[in-house]
Amino acid sequence: MYYAGEDAEEGFASLDDAVAAQWPELEATKAARAPLEQFVFDERLVQSFNARFLADGDVNIQWAGAIADTTDITSKGMEAEFIINPTKSWRIAFNAARQQVVMDNIGPRLTDLVDSFLLPYMQEFGYLDWGNPTGAPQGPTYESQTYERLVEHFYYKGLEGQPTSEQREWRFNLITNYSFQQGPLKGFQIGGAARWQDEVNGGYPVVFNEDLRIYEPVIEEGYFTDTDLAVDLTFGYRKKIMGNVDWRMQVNMRNVHNWDNTDVDVFRFQQDGSPARARYAPPRQIWLTNTFRF
Repeated sequence: MYYAGEDAEEGFASLDDAVAAQWPELEATKAARAPLEQFVFDERLVQSFNARFLADGDVNIQWAGAIADTTDITSKGMEAEFIINPTKSWRIAFNAARQQVVMDNIGPRLTDLVDSFLLPYMQEFGYLDWGNPTGAPQGPTYESQTYERLVEHFYYKGLEGQPTSEQREWRFNLITNYSFQQGPLKGFQIGGAARWQDEVNGGYPVVFNEDLRIYEPVIEEGYFTDTDLAVDLTFGYRKKIMGNVDWRMQVNMRNVHNWDNTDVDVFRFQQDGSPARARYAPPRQIWLTNTFRF
């Protein structure tokens, strides 16, 4: 492929034809450079990337590190507790709590850059080859290489106004205890607790937005875990010994619902709904305590 002159039988008759064949996207590459000049000579970016402008027109830079920006986080909640004593021996306590943590205005400065410059730029020049922009696209493009680094931004930006993941909105606790005051079981006590937790969001499906050419979460179809119910039991005995020594023995059994310690909780999902992360549920625990008060 070469320029041979107008009268040659082989090769290209004009220099423009030869250049167009060798570098079909040369003019587009020139056009793509112009919008970038505002950033190349921005003093803050020059310092951040330790830019060095070479005599041949090239620019050497160093990695400036991860992008940092701000996010607005709003937390709201309430808690209520009720204690009832139906008899002198029986005590019931109920606790309810609600908590909502919402992220908003995620990465406002990066968002402004993406919306005002990057998306329009990629719609016009995103097809150019990343490694050889003047040639015909053959490998990764500007669009694929750039958006690959912004997938997380687009995902979290799509979650603005939504409760944070792995946040349980409602929690309820019921605790009860009964002490035998007379009869053959005098001194014995029995109790228990039930701890209920709301479902938790573990992710969303992700779809490709053809208009913006980005991936976005589908808020209406989030993946949620099951609700969680934990059960505890207590047994105790209390008696005066050796005159005036108050002896109290108690057996505490926590998470008896997971007696064989095999429960596994999935708390994060892939975009297709399959499990991404899981952990063993809190294990069953049993301990004995003895207390002496003089």
